[in-house]
Amino acid sequence: MYICVMVLEIDNTTLKLLRQIQRNTSDRTEYVKVSCVIFIHEKILPERVAFLLGVDLSTVYRYVSLYKGKGLDFLQTNCEGYSGKLDDDQILQLTSELQSKLYLTSDEIIDWVVVSIWHSLPKMVW
Repeated sequence: MYICVMVLEIDNTTLKLLRQIQRNTSDRTEYVKVSCVIFIHEKILPERVAFLLGVDLSTVYRYVSLYKGKGLDFLQTNCEGYSGKLDDDQILQLTSELQSKLYLTSDEIIDWVVVSIWHSLPKMVW
C-alpha cells in the first residue's frame, strides 16, 4: 500500500495569518481553502483533509496548488456575478422600490418586477 504525503512548508508569520483567517472567516469556501493549506502543512494526509472538510480529494489538491502558485492571493476570487436581464434604468427602478418597501419573500419581488418592469416593455416578436 502506498501513502501519498504532500509537503507544504509555510513560514510562521504566514501560518499565524492563515490561522487567524481560519478562525475569523464566516465564508465557508475561504475556511475550506485555508484549512486545506494548514492541514497539509501539518502533514495530514490529503484523503483525511478531504474527509474532514467534506470536499473532494481533487479540491484539496487544487487549493494547495493554488496556494503554492499564488501565495495568500489564492484566497481572492475574481468571480463577477451575473447582472441579469435588467438594464441600468430597470435596476435603478428596482433598487428604489426595494428601498421604499419591505418585501417578505423573493416571490413578491419577482411579482413586482413582472408587473412593473417586464409588462411595460414593448412586445417582442420572435
